[in-house]
Amino acid sequence: MRAVLLTLLLIVGSGALAKCAGPQMWAYPSGKTLAQDQALLIEAYQVDHALFMTHLRNGMAYLTAGETRVPLRFITGQAGQFSLCQAMFIPTAALEIGRTYTLYLEDLPAALPRPLRWEDLFEAVPYSWTIAAPSGHTSMTVAREAIVARSTLVEYGCGPATYIYVELGTAIPQGALCEVRLTREDGNRTNYILQVKDGLVAIGHGMCSGAFGLIPGELYTADLTLLRSDGQVLPKSKRSVSFVGPTEETTEE
Repeated sequence: MRAVLLTLLLIVGSGALAKCAGPQMWAYPSGKTLAQDQALLIEAYQVDHALFMTHLRNGMAYLTAGETRVPLRFITGQAGQFSLCQAMFIPTAALEIGRTYTLYLEDLPAALPRPLRWEDLFEAVPYSWTIAAPSGHTSMTVAREAIVARSTLVEYGCGPATYIYVELGTAIPQGALCEVRLTREDGNRTNYILQVKDGLVAIGHGMCSGAFGLIPGELYTADLTLLRSDGQVLPKSKRSVSFVGPTEETTEE
């Protein structure tokens, strides 16, 4: 069995395999450092969205370090179009720089999995972060216009992965958060918070899950607004761009 799992890992990667395996939760930042002023995101795959939101809204999320327990205040939550939902939090008290805190969800219902960080295919551990100095991401330089850098459509065995990559500017810090409001031509609208990577925001979904279920050939308008490190909207950062859901197959996501 271990040999079979290893083969699957080599074929699809541990992240893709983990996210297709059943209900899961994970958290952002994905690394092991958290800035003192930084908001946290908890994301869930294949869970009851109403149950997820109800539980996390009710003050059940904490950061713990020894006997210290810091409640997390719920800021906002969204349901994606393709098996994902998310909730954003900010600590209610100052975190001690240099100290390590662990994410804890109290009285978690049996239907909700605990958020775990996959160290590799065979080991998942609770999320812990060592606190760093405030990030200072209170201002960012955004490109004058958002533009579509590229689009992808890859047909996998379990279904397609498709993305529109929107460029917001190379001066944006790696891992900054962006709230995306995607509106289809018929008025259907979905909000979701995504990370900015190399100045790009990837709008769409992977083989098993994603924030936005793009329909090939459909016209969309995306409003993209950057968030400060504390999860609040960065003034004057909103950019909009229109595009059509990808129709031509590509070899890479």
